[in-house]
Amino acid sequence: MRFQRSLLTIVAAFVFTQAQGQDDSQIWVQVGVNSTNTTTFTPNVIFAQPGKTVMFNFTQGNLTAIESSFAAPCVPVNIVNSSISGFNSGFRDISPGSSPSDRILAIPIINGTNWPRPQFFFDYNTCGVGGVGVINPNNSALETIDGLVRNAKRLNGSSHSSTSRSATSGSSPTATSTGSDSDGVAHYSPMSISATLFLLVGAGVTLA
Repeated sequence: MRFQRSLLTIVAAFVFTQAQGQDDSQIWVQVGVNSTNTTTFTPNVIFAQPGKTVMFNFTQGNLTAIESSFAAPCVPVNIVNSSISGFNSGFRDISPGSSPSDRILAIPIINGTNWPRPQFFFDYNTCGVGGVGVINPNNSALETIDGLVRNAKRLNGSSHSSTSRSATSGSSPTATSTGSDSDGVAHYSPMSISATLFLLVGAGVTLA
C-alpha cells in the first residue's frame, strides 16, 4: 500500500510537471496532502488573467476543490451567497487506476464572470487545518491567504471532516453532526450553517 501511494505520487508529479510545460494558458495546482499533512494545494495562491485556465490536478487521497468565501472558508460559496454558484469538484478519490478526467478540474478565468474578483476555495477534509487557497487575491484588501487560513481554523467547529465521505463529481460535500445518510454522502446540517452565519454576523463580517 505504501509503495502504491509513493508510485502514485511520483507518477502524478511527473504528469503535473509535463502538463505545466505543454500549454502556457493553463496554470496547474497540485491537490494532494503531503506526508506531514501540511499542504493540500500547491500553490495555494494563484494569479490568472482572463483567458487562462486554472487546472486542479488531484494526485492522491479523497479530496475536493470547492469555491468558498473569505468569511466562511469551509462552506460552499453558494450557501453563503446565492448569487454565486461557485465551482465544486465533488470528492475525487484518486487511486493508481483513476482516469485523467477524474484527476482534473478546469476553471477558466473569464472577464466579467469570475475576474477580477478573488475566488477562495477549500478541501472538505483538510479545511479546518488550513486546506484552503485563493485564485486572484485582492492585494489591496485585507483578505490575505494568511487571514483565510486563520478563518478556516477558527471556524472549523461549524463543520465536521471525515476522510470516509464520498460524493459524485460536481456535488456538494456536506456534513451532519451524526455522520452521513444511507447513501454514504455527507451533508451540511442547517444548524451548523446557521451557527456559522451567526458567528460571522456577530463578528460584523459582511457576506455580500
